[in-house]
Amino acid sequence: MSIIKYDYNNVVQLFVKNLSESKEYHKNYLELISKIKQMDGVVDIGSFCYGSISFKELDENINLRKRVFSAIGKTDQFENIPLLNALYIESAMIHILEPPIYKGRFFESEDFEESDEIPLVVGYAYKDIFEIGQTFTVTDESLGMAGTYKVIGILDKGSY
Repeated sequence: MSIIKYDYNNVVQLFVKNLSESKEYHKNYLELISKIKQMDGVVDIGSFCYGSISFKELDENINLRKRVFSAIGKTDQFENIPLLNALYIESAMIHILEPPIYKGRFFESEDFEESDEIPLVVGYAYKDIFEIGQTFTVTDESLGMAGTYKVIGILDKGSY
């Protein structure tokens, strides 16, 4: 099931492998993005990255942790740091991605404005665990972007 809504003839995918976290690498990356934005015909540019996230509530509530990891078939991780897979996106990506939603909604432009809560869309496996409006907290920057996350949507079955 494709969640890309642009014709591939009109979208260019550029994969930049993050080989370095240095200031020089970051500076060069920002220069590349700036030059791409100035090219004729470029309407928008966005990026995404995969990572992990760990919510304080999962760390503190073993029953919730068991339900979450059982939903994705990872029963051996109950005692470990409860890391979940995460996909972080920039606002321009909402114009490219259009996943089917089971409940709630997908991201909107306003979700990327400064706010006390970071919008969160969860996978279908969690449909019986997380509720729309439910909040979670990340306090350790190394385990995800620190802040309060609010569930705004649940992806449809087969979407990721």
